[in-house]
Order: sequence, then structure tokens, then C-alpha cells
Amino acid sequence: MSALSLTGCDESQTAAAGWDPNAPGNIPKPAHFSKPGPPAAVPALARFASFASGPAPAPAAPEAAASDSGRFFDGAAPRTPAPGAAPAAAPAPAAKGLPSDGAITLKNRRFAIDTDGWIADRAARRKIVAHDRTHQNGTALSVGGRAVDPSVVPYIAIPGDFKGARKGDLALVSYQGVGAWAVIADVGPRGRFGEGSVALARRLGINPDGNKGGVSSGVTYTLFPGTRSDASLRSQKDLLDYLAARSAEPRAGLN
Repeated sequence: MSALSLTGCDESQTAAAGWDPNAPGNIPKPAHFSKPGPPAAVPALARFASFASGPAPAPAAPEAAASDSGRFFDGAAPRTPAPGAAPAAAPAPAAKGLPSDGAITLKNRRFAIDTDGWIADRAARRKIVAHDRTHQNGTALSVGGRAVDPSVVPYIAIPGDFKGARKGDLALVSYQGVGAWAVIADVGPRGRFGEGSVALARRLGINPDGNKGGVSSGVTYTLFPGTRSDASLRSQKDLLDYLAARSAEPRAGLN
């Protein structure tokens, strides 16, 4: 605004006061303008506000710094990775429907063969029982009113004093790059973690023999507390379908 501006001045008031615009000394002198200089710098925050409130700008050209992607610099448009630059690494996929927070992972554990349970196939029962002197027909988890079949259902056992997960919760078990979903279906000795069924051993490529099978280390168990599904425990088929649905989804954490 010019210093000669009289914004808000009432001419009737100035006339009443005796002010004559044509009187000597009241005629304004011609304004002298100097050569315009460079525009004053505008703070980055003001430029960002102008950018945000104005029309959408044209897309910015890709720049080399991929690490700058998604940020604003002095009100400029977001920077994008240069063509051919590797995209930012995405987090490892988690199993659909399973909580990532609260998962319990135990690494480099043993895998002892657990043959406990009701084995429906007679031939399989004779063979399995003959190779495990400690076999029992019952399991801590019941499915459809019966014990779980160790030759069909991939399951693990947890120690009697284990805290954080319970019967029916799911677990992802991996060994030498091979992984399989299992259900917690039995309880083993207190203080000793690392038992799995015959069916789970076969899926992981571990010797399923009740006496000579298993491995002493190298197995990773990831337990997911709160994933028990009572609907899946109505029958063994429902339980196998539930595990199959997990197996069809992305898996992470295989060693």
C-alpha cells in the first residue's frame, strides 16, 4: 500500500476541517520508482500453504533420491524414485486374520515325535504304536468328542507350565526352509518345549518314527495366542480345513 493512500478517509470530514487539495503544499509530488529488485524470499511454510490451497500442480519430475519419496521440500511436490530404482522394502507379509502383536516365537528348538491320539486307520495305528512305547490314545485337545489323530492332523504339544498360548491356538512351525501350520493339541513335560505329531513331522521332512525320529535342534515355532476357533473343533475335517486355509495364505518367518 502506498504511503499516499487515504483508505477510510471521509471527504466531508476533510472539507469541514478546511483542507484544500489544491492549496500549495498539499499537491502531492510525483512518485519516483526505483528499478525493481529481486522478489523477497517467501518462507517455505508460506509456499507450502500456497501450494496446498492453490490448484493442483503438474507432477514433479522423478529425482534420484529415492529416500526422499513421500516428503515435501519447501512446498514442492512429493519426490519419486528415479526410474529403475529399487522400491522401498515392504514388511514381511503376515498371515491373514492372525494378530502379529503378541505372537510367541521360539527358535532353534528340538522336535520330538508325539504319537499320542486316536489313530483311525488300523494299519497306521499298529505301525505307529509299535515304534513308540509311550503312545497314549488321548490328547489334551478333543475334536468332535475324540482325541486328535497324530497321523493326520499336524499338531504340536506345549509344556504343562507354558504361558501365553492354549489348546486350539495355531502355530507356524518351520525347519530348514519348510513351514507348516499346526494346532496346539497336546501337553508335554513341564519345562521342555518341542514336540509335534507324526503328520507335522512328515510335512516338515523330519523322520516321523516315534523312537528314532525327530531332530534335536533347528526348528522354529511361532505361536499365535487367541487364534483358537471353536467352529474348527467340531470335527477333524473342519480342523484340517481351517489349517488348509492358513496354509494357502502368505507365510513369514521361515528359517
